[in-house]
Amino acid sequence: MMTKFVDFMSGKGGQVVGLIFTLVVVAMIIYGNFIGTSSTHQAFVWETRPTLHICDTAPSWARPGDEGFDKALKFWEDRGWAFDNIEIGPCSETCEVVDEKTGEVGQKTCNKGKVTIDIMDQWFEPEHAGACTYRKSMAAKGVATDDDWTTITLPEVIYGSDEIADPFGGKEVPELPLGVNGLVAAHEIGHCLAGLEHNIGPVLIPYVAHLNPKTGHIQNPSVFMLGWGDEALPAPPSDWD
Repeated sequence: MMTKFVDFMSGKGGQVVGLIFTLVVVAMIIYGNFIGTSSTHQAFVWETRPTLHICDTAPSWARPGDEGFDKALKFWEDRGWAFDNIEIGPCSETCEVVDEKTGEVGQKTCNKGKVTIDIMDQWFEPEHAGACTYRKSMAAKGVATDDDWTTITLPEVIYGSDEIADPFGGKEVPELPLGVNGLVAAHEIGHCLAGLEHNIGPVLIPYVAHLNPKTGHIQNPSVFMLGWGDEALPAPPSDWD
């Protein structure tokens, strides 16, 4: 019996199985990219439209007037998520945070009632070029108030291409998308202003499995897969304006 099965798979049977597998993969790609709709969970909303405070110590490119940064701001403004005001100044306040992975307690630049941007002084994962930090209690209640804060940290240089020294221990680093600074800024604004989590790909099996997050979506979890796609992003609270 086993011999017959091996003969079957090594002959036309194997070709048929291979063809079926290829068709399934192609169908999933078509469904995932052109038919199925992805989703992006919203962990919290700001009670009122917050101010963006840019620290003096933030990366030099994270400033109004920088082409990529302005594009990031406009991406969200066009969808109703403009900041109430943008200010640049010193950042002397810090808040206690707990690292979810290690449990270690540390301090993070913060401004209560505002979204803050500061420099990222340590980059842990190659696929995540920025970070948005806020307390778990804020996500638990689902609303950010004047007593809450969110902080975006961005690096001065986003590594990825062969032209820049590899900071990740000699591992091969993919090419970054064009305009990566603006994309990373927009991605983190999505987390800290709109309260969004990462993009979830279209449903494959309800309540069981999803396809990969959509390539080219602003909330894709990988910096190498980011793009200006905005499928299924939520509208801002109706009482903001």
